[in-house]
Amino acid sequence: FPHLMLPIAVGAVGLGMISVPLGLALFASVGVDRIGPASAIAVMVQNLAGPMVLIVIQVVITSRTLQLGGTGGPAEAMTADQLTA
Repeated sequence: FPHLMLPIAVGAVGLGMISVPLGLALFASVGVDRIGPASAIAVMVQNLAGPMVLIVIQVVITSRTLQLGGTGGPAEAMTADQLTA
């Protein structure tokens, strides 16, 4: 999928540029006594958000494939049109 390289690169650069300032803003907004719990919550949210986003992306891709005529069966049972969908 070479046509997806540019959007993936732009997204990766954007995520890299936003993650550090966002973390610093989070820690600057809480008191010294609450930095530990805030850090733990931030890490937990990051670890849960990644798989949740992947689930949403997979649902969108699967529904679009089925909308274009794809099927949920094995690839060996698909026609040429279903494979290109």
